[in-house]
Amino acid sequence: HVIVMRTNADEDDVPDGTVVDCTSSENMSDMEPFILPSDIEGVGLTPLELPDGMANKLKSGERLLVQSHHINTTADPVLLNDRIELHIEDLEEIDTFVAPLAHTSTNLSIPPGEQSKEVTCIFEKDHTFLYLLGHMHEWGSSITVDYNKEDGTVDRIYEIPEWDVLYRDLPPINRYGEDSEYGTLEVKEGESFTTTCTWFNDTDENLGFPEEMCVATAMVYPATVAMVCDVD
Repeated sequence: HVIVMRTNADEDDVPDGTVVDCTSSENMSDMEPFILPSDIEGVGLTPLELPDGMANKLKSGERLLVQSHHINTTADPVLLNDRIELHIEDLEEIDTFVAPLAHTSTNLSIPPGEQSKEVTCIFEKDHTFLYLLGHMHEWGSSITVDYNKEDGTVDRIYEIPEWDVLYRDLPPINRYGEDSEYGTLEVKEGESFTTTCTWFNDTDENLGFPEEMCVATAMVYPATVAMVCDVD
C-alpha cells in the first residue's frame, strides 16, 4: 500500500527527497496520518474522495512523507513505481475540514499461540464519521470495535469474526452518511471506542509492532489535525 503521512522529522536531519527505511517502528514515531484511502478501484488504485465542501487541511511549510509497503512473492528483485496525486481546492469552496483518526497500540508483544488485546480511546471532541475500518496483519484472526456511549450502552459497530490475510490491505470498510446502510455515526466528547484484536501467532517468537498491528482508523469531521491515540 501507499499512504501519505505528515512528518515532524527535523529537516536538517532528514532533508526533502530523503528515502527512509520504514520497516522498523523507530521511524514511524515521526509520522502521523494525513490521508487514509477509503476505497479500492483496482490494482494499485486507492482513492480518497471527500464530499463536496470538505478537505484535509495542510499548513504552509508542512512536510509530507509517502510511505510505501510492498511484498515481493518472487525469488527475484522487482521494479516498482508508486505515485500519489493531491488535488488542491480553493479555501472559499471549503465548508468543513476533515482529518484521520487512529486508535492503536504500538506496544505489542504477542507470544506464540492465540492472544488478544483491547485498545480503548476516549474522544476529546464531538466528531462525525465518514468511514471506519480495522487493520491487522497476517497473524490476525478477529477484530471488533465497540462504541461506548455516554448513556452507558455499548454498540458493536465493526466486527470481522474471521480475519482474512487479504484484509491487511483490503479490509472491509463501514461508510457512513444519510444514504449509507450504516446510517450516520456521530460521537460525543467523553465517549469512547474499544477495539479488540485477536491474533494467532504460529511462529516461535513474540511478534511486535510493526510486524503486527491493532488499529481502528477513520476519517472524521470537523477536524484539522490527525487524532492518534496510542495505548500501552
